[in-house]
Amino acid sequence: MNQERLNGSGYPDPTPYEAFKSMEKEERQARRAYRPIVYICSPYAG
Repeated sequence: MNQERLNGSGYPDPTPYEAFKSMEKEERQARRAYRPIVYICSPYAG
């Protein structure tokens, strides 16, 4: 994780780190957005 904050020369570069972190957060939210509710009918259910 610390390597992601550094640029190629080894100096701190927070701008791209924050941008990538934001993009990853949006991707996680997009994957979680569609979660269908599944009803399972079982002959063994009460």
